[in-house]
Amino acid sequence: MEHSKDPNYIQTLGRAMEILRLFQDDTYLSLSAIASRTGMSTSATYRLLYTLCMHGILAQAGSKKLYFLNDEAVLMGIAGIRGRKIYKASFPLIREYYTQSGQTVGVMALVGNSVIPIARYSTMQDELDTIMPYQRIPLHRGASQRILLACFPPERQQVYLDSLFLEESIKKSLLGQLVRIREQGWDYTEEHLSKGIWTLSFPIFYTTGSIAGSIYTMGYICDTTPELHAERLDQLRRLSEQIQYQMGLLD
Repeated sequence: MEHSKDPNYIQTLGRAMEILRLFQDDTYLSLSAIASRTGMSTSATYRLLYTLCMHGILAQAGSKKLYFLNDEAVLMGIAGIRGRKIYKASFPLIREYYTQSGQTVGVMALVGNSVIPIARYSTMQDELDTIMPYQRIPLHRGASQRILLACFPPERQQVYLDSLFLEESIKKSLLGQLVRIREQGWDYTEEHLSKGIWTLSFPIFYTTGSIAGSIYTMGYICDTTPELHAERLDQLRRLSEQIQYQMGLLD
């Protein structure tokens, strides 16, 4: 049903949501840019922006008075991440794993077609640590991201790949890799995001069977042995199963 035909739909609120979605891709936006992208008049756009600013969701900065997400929007975003079952279920488990093993471990949450780090304990040097809290990372780069893309239905995979500025030969190769990753149930990469670093990951699912996120561990390639790889593989598999079990208890 179209929104205009839905008696329960509040059009003004819907337009405000359209404005806020623009800030997913652009940090700062002008009044004219927002009006142009939403198709609304400048006066109507200004009134919505003024209201959002009054509630602390947006603010203006600089001589050009560009709009950006303010504190209230940031706090709501953080609350949204921490309210997810994958965060509640995984945080105490990976903290205990790190305490016992001293090994780097982290959890990614899938949000739409973006992946966001939500929990992490690391022994890696900062200059090699390219995965930062709440940073959006492409789904096709690195083991902790590719495992999520591999678990997408084929149609959703194709939509994501079509959005990438990659050569068709690279996309075809990536599709083949995703089939292999899905069949084996885990992923392993070397130097995809950081030089000299390997990453191992497993998927985490909701009880409905849909993908919720991933759990990963990392290490230096120079220190890796087949025995270490097999040991980490077994540990991470068991840890992912424990997280999924805890998520089931939260239903």
